[in-house]
Amino acid sequence: MDNVKSNQNCGWGVTEQGTAEAGCVWGKDGGKPVGAKTGRACTNSILGLIRSGDMSIAAAAKQGGITKVQSVDAEINSLLGSVLVESCLLVNGT
Repeated sequence: MDNVKSNQNCGWGVTEQGTAEAGCVWGKDGGKPVGAKTGRACTNSILGLIRSGDMSIAAAAKQGGITKVQSVDAEINSLLGSVLVESCLLVNGT
C-alpha cells in the first residue's frame, strides 16, 4: 500500500528581496497561514479502467465550506500498484 502527499503550491519562487528559494510561494505578503477549514474531493480507480468521483478544487472547497482557497494539497493512496487507487485534492482556506 502506498500513501503519497504533496503540496501543489510549492516550487521555486522569488522573494520580495529578489532571492530565489525553494518552498511554497504565497505572494507579496511573504506567507499566509493554512486556512482554518479543509475540504477533500476524491476519485477512485479500479485497475485503471473504472474511475469515478469529482477531484476538482470547486468540489473540495464546497465540501469544506471554503470560499477563499489558500492552499491545495494532493494525496494518492494505492493498494497493490494500480489495483485500487484513491486520488484526492485537499483544499485549505476560509
